[in-house]
Amino acid sequence: MLELWDVSRVFENGNTAFREITFTAQKGEIIGVLGTSGCGKSSLLRVIAGLDQASTGRLVLNGSEGEEISKKVGVIFQEPRLMPWLSVIENVAFGLKGREAEKKEKASRFIKLVGLEGFENHYPRQLSGGMAQRVAIARSLVTRPEILLLDEPFSALDAFTKMQLQDLLLKVWEDCGSTMIMVTHDIDEALYLCDRLLVMRGQPGVLSCVVDITQLRPRTRGNAELARQKQQILDILDITGKAG
Repeated sequence: MLELWDVSRVFENGNTAFREITFTAQKGEIIGVLGTSGCGKSSLLRVIAGLDQASTGRLVLNGSEGEEISKKVGVIFQEPRLMPWLSVIENVAFGLKGREAEKKEKASRFIKLVGLEGFENHYPRQLSGGMAQRVAIARSLVTRPEILLLDEPFSALDAFTKMQLQDLLLKVWEDCGSTMIMVTHDIDEALYLCDRLLVMRGQPGVLSCVVDITQLRPRTRGNAELARQKQQILDILDITGKAG
């Protein structure tokens, strides 16, 4: 579905974020992108989203290249980035086209899907951090993107809220079937959510290896097999002690 062939990103000042990244993503797959700080994970996501241009290589989504790809991609950032002057339902419906009643009907369905039914007329200032991120998830999915990109979407949340939203993400994924590519520093999160992990290393970043998650869903946190794979990833990254 999504193909990257020898994709690199070089900035105007000559610095290289990452180089010669090649991988494919299948329809409905959840892929995690792991790596130490500064190895180009978020820059890679920006290139896939069309927010930045690749310096070299090819990026293909279902046969489309260039600007056609960005129309098929949704993005969830670390912060919800809601428009404070719009209500929840107006934020979710903002990117939709068509009659107002139709847009609100579609937005309402996704608000219910993320567990915010009854909060349609609330404003961002009236929401907790977790609730605001649920709105961001609904807004990104309401246009039915073929690819959903997530840039550390739960990193600013407390541990309990993070686990709730991880489970919500899997529920939404089952309903929508979008392919997801998620940047995270949290190895436990990646092992719980993803089908495969792209492990990046270095500055500029390169794709060090691909780790297949062998445990079937639904997974349990603290599973022995996941713990074994966590240690494998720590060894690849040359990290000892606690993951983060």
